[in-house]
Amino acid sequence: MEEVAFKVPGLVERFVPVVAEQLRQAGDDRGSEVLLAASVEVVEDVECDSWEGGTHGHNVLLAVPVDLCMGLGLDERDRLEGQCELALNRHVRVRGEYIHGVLITIGETSAAVQPPRQAPRDTDASLWGPQTEFLRLFVSHLSDDKLLASDLKEACEDLGIYCFVAHEDIEPTKQWLFEIERALHCMDCLLALVTPGFGNSKWTDQEVGWAMGRGACVIPVHLGCDPYGFMGKYQAVPGVNRPPRTLAEEILAALLQPGKPTRRQMQTGLVARFEHAASFSDANRLIGVLMHLDHLPRDLVDRLEAAPERNSQVSGAFDVQRHLNRLVKRMRGA
Repeated sequence: MEEVAFKVPGLVERFVPVVAEQLRQAGDDRGSEVLLAASVEVVEDVECDSWEGGTHGHNVLLAVPVDLCMGLGLDERDRLEGQCELALNRHVRVRGEYIHGVLITIGETSAAVQPPRQAPRDTDASLWGPQTEFLRLFVSHLSDDKLLASDLKEACEDLGIYCFVAHEDIEPTKQWLFEIERALHCMDCLLALVTPGFGNSKWTDQEVGWAMGRGACVIPVHLGCDPYGFMGKYQAVPGVNRPPRTLAEEILAALLQPGKPTRRQMQTGLVARFEHAASFSDANRLIGVLMHLDHLPRDLVDRLEAAPERNSQVSGAFDVQRHLNRLVKRMRGA
């Protein structure tokens, strides 16, 4: 059966803060606090029928800190869930889709340390580059490793990943601390180049702590030193004696792992990079990377298929001509 690309799940998180503000204006400070502290998850297609070509209902799970959740009485929770369901259905209007129900559950994060929501992708784009669909990777490194960080940045951009490398990306006239904070606020993921001495630097430790406190993905690269502390729970990418291009491909594989919060954004960035290939060799190399993927959402498969019509460097590339149709069919399950 052909996979359905639902639109409502991608819209829900945008409107939860809107509903929270409406509750606050209505005098329901408690309800507003719960929604602003919630981690949002959408369970797709829990109910469907064939009416008017098919309608699909989704459930919204709001995971809130245990102290807030336990402070809600059963009646108060039922009332808040009903209000959220009605309000979200008013805001999220997509033909053939609706919010079937809202469920408030207990999350793992304390209200006092709830990470701030990530800035929208059109915010602070000047820190990253003109292509807003590329994944944004903050590279945390010691000053002695700035050459590796620079080379890695160039290799990653070839794969649809924009890197923020502080010594390169901060203009001399800017307040450097403010610029680093801006980048940390709107990154998708943090890459830690864990070389000996990394843990002795106040700045690298704080950058990693910022990312983990925000709930962002952290990928450590083992460069002669094991990840430590809370960062030690993440699988490290081996980096010793690996050239930047090989290391960039290893980072790409880590970002694309099933279950990783970066998977969808990385898929989008890679397809966008293919669409904007600057030469035949560029397009040939990228189709080789795309052939190794196990899955792409339907909207990205459509973009892959249409890329040759929009870019002559894609349509004229020999490997693209040989492999693109087969890749599209495989992704569609044909």
